[in-house]
Amino acid sequence: MGDDWCRMRLRENADPIEVKRLIDDQALAFRQGHDGLLDDLLTVNQDRLQTLEQRKEARQRYIDTSRILIGLLHIRAFDETYQYQPGDKAECMRMSFIGRNDIFPAEWRLAAYRTVLPEEVETRLSEWERYIKAVREGGYRGYLLEWYLYTESHKAEQFWQELQLAINQMRQRTNAWAQRLLSTELPDQIAMLPTLTTYPPPRWSNWLDNTLVVHYQTDERYQKLQQTLNEMHRLRWEWNRGVPKSHKLSTKYTPFVSRTFEQYLNIAGGVDELFNWLRECVTDRVGLYLWA
Repeated sequence: MGDDWCRMRLRENADPIEVKRLIDDQALAFRQGHDGLLDDLLTVNQDRLQTLEQRKEARQRYIDTSRILIGLLHIRAFDETYQYQPGDKAECMRMSFIGRNDIFPAEWRLAAYRTVLPEEVETRLSEWERYIKAVREGGYRGYLLEWYLYTESHKAEQFWQELQLAINQMRQRTNAWAQRLLSTELPDQIAMLPTLTTYPPPRWSNWLDNTLVVHYQTDERYQKLQQTLNEMHRLRWEWNRGVPKSHKLSTKYTPFVSRTFEQYLNIAGGVDELFNWLRECVTDRVGLYLWA
């Protein structure tokens, strides 16, 4: 199970009003208690409860509400008796193409974590498609640049902290390879890296103008961030040349894989598979059950 939507229909005996109430309750309980959301969505989640115990209770409400809701819906993906045939449509699709895709406004991504009634799917899909079309045509650059600066500056800060920790731990070592590295200029170069400037997340409501022209290449914040990231990656490469494999700083399992603004904008292309699947849902008049 991941962040999925599954095709669903209301059962014949289901009360639409009751189903809608349960959907709202399920979505609220998810926002109140879900600890698996990305950190960037926590910045817009006003419903998240403060204490661990409160969030635990909310997660149980989410489970209980989901169980009742499932009983009022026909979800073929949950039907163990159904025999799938060649050519059958995919019953579930990753909704993380939206929920975990930061090309979309954070507020929209958080709101996407809900079950959607059949009659609501087309409206939501149209809104997402219009937005991505505008992004591909150069729109919303003001918001997107602010979001890029927010996410990448916080990644860079973690990168900076990792480099500082690595060199501080190295200074405590007495073995030959550590002493050899400490005799170079690298430790001082890492220690002298300036503390990173981080930026706040933008509010979508402040950046609704999709025609705003942004010259990000000459934006001083963008230029400084790129220069700092390039220098930190250079130092990481120098570090990795001089240490054993067990001490190398890898970008594979860390947030240190920096991206340019152009690379960030390219992630808009990843939603096409989901959009195609959602169009089939509209045609078949099915809704979307949140399985997360």
